[in-house]
Amino acid sequence: MARQIPGVFVTGTDYGVGKTVIGAGLAMRWREQGLRVGVFKPIATGCTHRVRIGLMSDDAECLAFCAGADLPLDVINPICYRQDLTPMAAAEHVRAPIDWERLWNAYTQVCHDADVVIVEGVGGLLTPLERKRTLADLAVELGLGLLIVAPSDRGTVNHVLLTIEAAKARNLSIAGVVLNDYNDKTPTLAEETNPTTIAQCARTNAPAVVPHDDHTNVKTGKIGPKVLDALGRLSLGGRDLPE
Repeated sequence: MARQIPGVFVTGTDYGVGKTVIGAGLAMRWREQGLRVGVFKPIATGCTHRVRIGLMSDDAECLAFCAGADLPLDVINPICYRQDLTPMAAAEHVRAPIDWERLWNAYTQVCHDADVVIVEGVGGLLTPLERKRTLADLAVELGLGLLIVAPSDRGTVNHVLLTIEAAKARNLSIAGVVLNDYNDKTPTLAEETNPTTIAQCARTNAPAVVPHDDHTNVKTGKIGPKVLDALGRLSLGGRDLPE
């Protein structure tokens, strides 16, 4: 098992909500503080095949670039599937079950020389990895606080509260909640009131709000200034986590 270091497990309320943007931006902020940041994308689906490299996750590549990671991508992201499915379905489709020994060996390498670690999940907290194992089970095993990423639109309140409830049922600590891709030019009333509604219903601090940033592009490893500025004000709950 890898040595215990502080960090966060970035999970989402769904696919495509901006987990990588938040994780990569946080890696850049911590790196600016002089910290050695380990990044880990244990399982990725919807990967692309590249000549001489094989399957690769754009998310893992972005995390590695923003963290200044020296490790190979197949360590940062040890389990890849081409199919854009849940890990369980992707693994069953190609008859290639998740290699847990490889995953844990890779995580040990990521943590070896790191001061802090950022782990990015796949999909939402209850995304099935195997028939009797979900992403939440992996989060429990890693022992990191959850950073929940959600979109800022109307339906997010229900999804965030469901994720928090699922986390608490498993005694997972919650480091924070981020509402991503906020329209800071012409926000809807829902976008303006969602943070307060979530805080009141979940009895927690108001979620951080990260605005839409045209200069952010995961495929090119760019995290824009609006995202970085917002993450600079993010207060994470959890022992030994950097500000």
